[in-house]
Amino acid sequence: MKSFLTCILLITSFLAIGQTKTISGIAMDTTYGRMKVRIVKNDTLEKFSKALSSSIEQADTIPLNILKQKIEVYKSILDDKAYHTLTDSTGKFSIEANINDSLTFSSFNHNPAKYSVKDLLKMSNIYIRLKPIPCEPYVRCKDTIPKNTYAFVAEKIEVKRLNRNYCGIMVMFNGEYSAKYRIVKNIYGNFKSDTINFTAYDHYGKPAFSRHRYVLLFVSQYCNKLIHNQYQYFEVYPTADGRWATPGDPYRYDSYVKEKSIKAQPVMFENKLLFSIKKARKNYLSNYEKPYYQIIHGEARPLLGTYAEDLFKIKKQGALKRLNLK
Repeated sequence: MKSFLTCILLITSFLAIGQTKTISGIAMDTTYGRMKVRIVKNDTLEKFSKALSSSIEQADTIPLNILKQKIEVYKSILDDKAYHTLTDSTGKFSIEANINDSLTFSSFNHNPAKYSVKDLLKMSNIYIRLKPIPCEPYVRCKDTIPKNTYAFVAEKIEVKRLNRNYCGIMVMFNGEYSAKYRIVKNIYGNFKSDTINFTAYDHYGKPAFSRHRYVLLFVSQYCNKLIHNQYQYFEVYPTADGRWATPGDPYRYDSYVKEKSIKAQPVMFENKLLFSIKKARKNYLSNYEKPYYQIIHGEARPLLGTYAEDLFKIKKQGALKRLNLK
């Protein structure tokens, strides 16, 4: 039986090799060759990119050598022309693919187009023309002081990137993200709805606050649009007395504040909150130092924390000081 299965696998492998075809044609976007079109087999780059992004989001807890290995694997995929290719200046391309594969054609500010190899083989001449993403006018907000500012503890519902094409702007300096959260507790500004939708901008990728389920966020209203105050947040956890707090040094994100008037205090968190640090990198371990944590068998148990109301005071002393919040 084992030898029979081996034969079947070998036959299948030979059939797959026999079904490999060379797909050649022309792919263009609306720049007519000024920008090249990328052709990717089976969404390989996107799949590896998402996996790598997920690892980078957890970079603090992933051993550095493992993270480097994943980055090297992604680089090798980028260098391997078996998975993808680019058109030349005239739009011509050629790539080897199995008849069961799919090819995705993409270019900056254009809608991608995905075809099965079987469908491409049915075309007498392969000519792919990508359609541009309709651009929308970029209206620069002139507000320097927000109409309203809100601070609240919230639970993540969704955070996703907005791939908008703004007319006349080739590249945005910051990535633009749409965020939807359920408000658990208002701290400042008393936002009226149970849920809030706002826009976040981040130069480094997906906003760091999106890694956590519950966060203390700071959102301001500029030009009738709710905007997250860039990079400002605290991850928070429920406490045994029904409040919200963050463990550790309350000034870990605001070390530059001169007058550190807020002090961490003993806090009992719900569900015996523990953080696994067995695989954490050395520089990450500094976040779990005494007297804020007790380390037992590779786990950090928070001893001291700061309640959300005091965390807001820290931001008023630091990053949000320019807003002159009362």
